Parts: sequence; structure tokens; C-alpha cells
Amino acid sequence: MRKLNNWMILAGILLIMGGVVIVWVTIRKNLPSPFDIASASGGSDYFLPLIAPASGGDISGSATQVGAPTVDAGESFTPEATPQARPVGMTPDRLVIPEINLEAPILPVDYKTITVSDKVYYQWLAPDEYAVGWQDSSALLGVPGNTVLNGHHNAYGKVFKDLVKLEIGDVISVYSGSQEFRYQVVVKMLLPERFTPLDTRLENARWIEPSADQRVTLVTCWPADSNTHRVVIVAFPIESPSISSGATPMTQSPEITICYNNTSMTVNQSALGQYSNYTEGVCPQEISGLTVKKSVIESSYTLVGDHLHYTYVVANTGTVALNGVVVLDDKTIVACPITKLEPAESMTCTAIYIVKNADLANEDIVNTTYAAAHARDTLVKSPAVSQTVIRFLKLILSAKCAEDPAKNSGWTVENKNSYPLGYEYSIDGGVADVGTVSANSTITFDTPAGSGTGVMSLYVDGLLQNNALAVRGCK
Repeated sequence: MRKLNNWMILAGILLIMGGVVIVWVTIRKNLPSPFDIASASGGSDYFLPLIAPASGGDISGSATQVGAPTVDAGESFTPEATPQARPVGMTPDRLVIPEINLEAPILPVDYKTITVSDKVYYQWLAPDEYAVGWQDSSALLGVPGNTVLNGHHNAYGKVFKDLVKLEIGDVISVYSGSQEFRYQVVVKMLLPERFTPLDTRLENARWIEPSADQRVTLVTCWPADSNTHRVVIVAFPIESPSISSGATPMTQSPEITICYNNTSMTVNQSALGQYSNYTEGVCPQEISGLTVKKSVIESSYTLVGDHLHYTYVVANTGTVALNGVVVLDDKTIVACPITKLEPAESMTCTAIYIVKNADLANEDIVNTTYAAAHARDTLVKSPAVSQTVIRFLKLILSAKCAEDPAKNSGWTVENKNSYPLGYEYSIDGGVADVGTVSANSTITFDTPAGSGTGVMSLYVDGLLQNNALAVRGCK
């Protein structure tokens, strides 16, 4: 185990976690939440994920107790009946937690220094890949001490994205080569960090300081969209549940199961003030649901270049918020006003499609649409819906000459559509009537003798279709 002076160990340690670590200016804007520095509420102080001073000297208002808090394992801890002999001083290289389907390599990680208000602090890093970080100045496996593991929860593979789901009594395995070291979870905490005083962060940092007993401490951030808290999991070796009294014990009040931010967790009753709007008991089962309803103003089109105006009503029909909501249409691009929908919330999106030459070959324009979003880390899709806009071929109106000049002249009206069309017409602005032209058929209108010039005007839904002049005496 590498040596660092005691202040570095107290100091070093920043709970960084699945998503809290290094701020690289070149990538920060692409990450889902702030990492190691974000403006605190109204002051020059900064949000640092668990900090401690890098050199000796007192910090006004900071915690001065050295060593990780002791923990009473309680009745929930069940040791193995026959302890197994273990080699000592082994480097961790793999973590397995069956309860959350986690198996990941463990990589040694270093620290960096950060200056805040002219004081220097240490911040532990985490692997920028799907791997767990071992703070390499913390304890090796099989010897007394605190083995500290951290990892991202909302970036770089999200190795610790489900760490918050662990419960008291769950078993974890840490390997060094083929040698397995088994531990049982005895403490689960959510510690507030963002916008908290410096001495609170230093007190939080005690959980990753050295301990007189054997333990493994796992750390990440929570929740994924804000990183306001730290998830801290403490586990003891299954064959060695007793705890020595190194530092002053941290009092543990009775535990209670609560639902906070849609996550079920067991916390100490004394810590309930940290959780706003919590409810007692296990969270109800989350149901994700998304629907989209589509309509179009135009029921038909006629020419290339015609505009079709679509409207989409997207609704969250589940019990969990949806993020990254988009509407995908195979004909056009859909614009939506927002990208997040709370349960029972809906929004209206729009799109315009311009008729193309290729549409004329198919005549009817059929487009298919569905909505997509993420409920936490799960992709949610709505059922697909289709819309049909028919091609409206104008009625073809032409003059018809009578075979016998003494007989009436007239007009033919041809409907080339595969559906019937209603019409209105007038002759010389005077004679008017309505009727229907059957699909793919032709009808003939006769002009009474002496009816004037015989100009017929033809309308469909009030729109003028064509004009024609019947000429008497064609022969």
C-alpha cells in the first residue's frame, strides 16, 4: 500500500462517484451534469465532491476528527459459520455485486489538487471507462483498514449507476486474481454535498478515511441529473463482523425505508431532514408510457409543392418522468417545444411536408410516426401511427359538340380519382345545380338550345375546377 501522510489521506479524499470527478474543459459541456466544480449558492465557495485540506493546519469550522466512523453492524449482519483463512495485503482488481448485476475491473486511481479560497484540497479521481477506481493509498485486501472504491454513475459506462439500489445485507465480492474476499453491506447512506458548508463535506469525507477494522467503502454520486448527494456503502468481511473502536462512534438512529426521488432506500431516521418530499415505504412500481396522436389539416393534395401541415400530440401516460422526448416521422422533421414530460403531461409538436415529384407515382402520401424518450436509463417508444393524404386529381371538364348542329351541345366531366366526388356547377352564371361524379367515370351535361354562350363553371368544395365554352354548330 502506497504511503501518503495522514493529512493526505484525510485530505485526499473526495467521494467521487459515478459522474463526479475531473472537469476537463474540452468535454465538460458534453457531460450530463457538473463534475468537480459548480457554482455554490451565492458565494465564492465551490461544489467539491468531498474534500479535505492538502496540508496541515486548522480550517475554521471543519471537522477535526481523524479516522472513519465506527459502525454497529447490528442483527442484519450474518457471518460465515466457518471463517476461511485469507492471504493478506492483496491488491483489488475485480468487483462483483450480484444484486445489481455488476462485474467490473478495478483500477488504481490517483488524486489531484484543487484550490478553493486560497486553500489547497485533494480530490480523488475515478476511471474514465467502465471500471471501478481503487484509491491506491487506501487499504489492501485482507488487512485492517478501509478499502475505498469509487466510480462514475452517469458517464463513462456508468459502472456505479445502480449502486444506490444496494440494501443492508447484500453481499459483494472483491477479487485479487483468483482470490475472493466476500463482504456484507452494513451501512447505506445518501449524504448531501452540493450547497452544503465546507465542514459538512469534510465530515462526509471521514467515511473514506482509514479505519481500524477491515471494511470496503463504495462511493458514487446521486442522482444522475444533479449529483447533489453521495451514495456511501460500507461493507464488512463476512467472516469477521466485529468492529474495533478506533475513532469516536458516529451515532446511528433507527432505520426507516423511504421513497425519495423515485428510489427506495433505507436511511437513519435522524437523517430524514436531508430528503425533501420523501414518502415512507418502498416506491411504487414505476410504469413508463408514451403515446402520440397525429392529424393533418389537408385531407388531399393536388400538385408538387403543395404543403401539408401536421400536428402531433405527445403524452406521458406513465408514472415516471420522460427525458429526451422526440417525435420521429418517416416523411418530415418534427419540431417540439420541450424535451421532458412529467407524468400525465403532454405537448403539441408540428411539421410541414412539401409534396415531391416522387409522391405523384404513389398518389396517396402515407407517413408513419412514433415518439421516443428515456425513462431513466430505459428507452421508451410509443406505438406507431400512420396518416394518409390522398391525391386529389381535378375534375377534367371539356366542351362536347353535338353530332347534329340542330341538337344541343354540352360538356363532359371526367373523374379520374378512385373515389367519388361531389360537385357544383353553373351555366353562363345562371343555371346551377349539384351532383356527384362516380369514381373513374365520365358524365355529360347538355346545353339547352339558345342558352347563350354556354360557359360552364365547375366547383368542388367551393374551389373552381375549370371553365369550358360549348360552341354551337361544331359541324
